[in-house]
Amino acid sequence: MTAKNDRRNGHSFWAHTEKTSDQCSKWEIIKKTHRGKKCFNIKSTCSLNKGMMLVVHSDNKSNGDARAVVHKTPHKPEDECWDIEAVCCSGVVAYKLKKNQGRSNGKYLVSRVKRNGSSFWVDVTKDASAATLWSIGDSKSRC
Repeated sequence: MTAKNDRRNGHSFWAHTEKTSDQCSKWEIIKKTHRGKKCFNIKSTCSLNKGMMLVVHSDNKSNGDARAVVHKTPHKPEDECWDIEAVCCSGVVAYKLKKNQGRSNGKYLVSRVKRNGSSFWVDVTKDASAATLWSIGDSKSRC
């Protein structure tokens, strides 16, 4: 997942995935507690949007899904909170990312809507079975 070169406005960039990965596809995950509930902030480490947090845009689509953005922090702290759910996929541990507070609470991060020839938009959806499985860390844990 990246947000490079796709400015939404002066405060944020649209998140998307690309077929190739580079340094902009690496993110920092920070464990937090907000309003007494454990959560994770997902922070960009890439040049233009370095330090920005993964959040969800306020406009819901007709199907209830919404688009993800990286936004200058501090944003609303509850909108920066995510859960990380480990799942076993073909003998390897992968992860689902789910909003756990604030806007789009309970919705999963997905990348399935084509943006252009080589990339896809990053959205959130309430359909847990549609959640994209993400790799976290450099090693592949077996399950």
